[in-house]
Amino acid sequence: MQERIALAIDIGGTKVAVGLVSENGTILHRVSLPMVVTGTASDALDCVHRAIEVVTSKGPEAPLPSLECPPPGRWIRERE
Repeated sequence: MQERIALAIDIGGTKVAVGLVSENGTILHRVSLPMVVTGTASDALDCVHRAIEVVTSKGPEAPLPSLECPPPGRWIRERE
């Protein structure tokens, strides 16, 4: 069975960080690109798309079953 991998995205005011993360939390590949702060919302979304393309080109040819993009601020997952 192939390991499950998540695409993690951190959209900030100065950069966009994207990574491929294994089920056990290991960062397999990551990239950080500058965020466009003086353009349009479409320009900002292009930065996110570009970062996703870069990091997924380095990863396995497996489908990504999970996308992680937490809200801004401190985020704590409740333990089940």
